Amino acid sequence: MTSESPFHEGELEVQKRAGEEAAAEANGAMIIDHLYPGALNFIRQQQMAVLSSRDASGHRWASVVFGAKGFLEPNGLQTLQITVPAAERDACEPLWRNLQTESQLGVLIIELANRRRLRINGEARFTEKAIILDVKQSFPNCPKYITKRELEVELIDMPEGKCDLPEGTVLPARLHKMIGAADVLFLATGNEGSGNDASHRGGSPGLLEVTDKSTVRLPDYPGNGLFNTLGNVIGDPQVGLLIPDFEHGRQLQLTARAKILWDQPDPEEKTGGTNRFVEFAITRWLERPLPARLKSSVVSYSPYNPGS
Repeated sequence: MTSESPFHEGELEVQKRAGEEAAAEANGAMIIDHLYPGALNFIRQQQMAVLSSRDASGHRWASVVFGAKGFLEPNGLQTLQITVPAAERDACEPLWRNLQTESQLGVLIIELANRRRLRINGEARFTEKAIILDVKQSFPNCPKYITKRELEVELIDMPEGKCDLPEGTVLPARLHKMIGAADVLFLATGNEGSGNDASHRGGSPGLLEVTDKSTVRLPDYPGNGLFNTLGNVIGDPQVGLLIPDFEHGRQLQLTARAKILWDQPDPEEKTGGTNRFVEFAITRWLERPLPARLKSSVVSYSPYNPGS
C-alpha cells in the first residue's frame, strides 16, 4: 500500500489479472482511515459482527459475536468498542486466544435484514468487558448477494467447561449437507501490511461445493473490482471460513489454504460470467453452537445471484 493507492500489491495484481483496474481506481476512494460519520448510528443498531483473527500458528479464523443494540459503540471516528463480557464469551472460540498473541483484527458489521455491510480493520486490545479497536481502514460494501434474513437475537451466558466439540481435518458426510445448503459464509483473510480482514460471500443454496473430503469450492461473482479478499489470498493463502446455520443455531468454522482458479470452464454459469473460483483446502474444522439463541427466517435471496 502506498500514499498514492489504498491497495497493496496482491490487490493490484488481481485487479490487473481480472481487468478491473478502472473500477478499482474509481471505487478505491471509499476506503478511508477512520469510521464514516454517517455510519455511526448504523453501527450502534447492529447485534452481530464477524471478526477475523489469526492464531499463533498462522491460521486465520472467522468468528461471530452477538450483543444487544449498542454493543458495537464508536468512540469518535478512530475507535470502535465491541462489548462482549467474559460471561458471554465462548471459551471454545479461537478468537479469544488469538487476540492474546496478535492485535490485528478485521471486523465485518452486517445487517442481513436490510442488506447493508461495513468493513473495519485495525489494531485491537481487549479487556474483561470489551474489545477496543483502533481503526486503520474502513469502507462499505454494496448489498449484492446478501440473503435478506430476519434475525432475532437472544443473548445467553456461555457454559463453562471443556471444549469437547466435534472437530477434524476431513469433512464427514453429515457436514457436506450443511455446506451444500449454505447461502452465506464469512471469510477471514489478511495481509501483513493492512492487517486482518473479514468479508461476506452470499448466493443461493448450493453456493459452496464440496469437491472431495477436504476441499470446498466457491464461485467468485462479479463485484466492485477492489478484490480485497482475493488480493489478500495472493500474498497469504491462510484463510478462515465461517458457515453459519442460523435456522438451527449452529456454525462450522474452518481453517484452510485458498487458491484462486482462473479461466475455468463454467457451463452452468455458476460464477456469473467471471469464470473464477476459489478452492479451499481444509486444514481443520470445528462444529459448535452459535453463541446466542436465534430466531431466523429467509425473506428473499438476492436478485443478483447467478441463475436468479
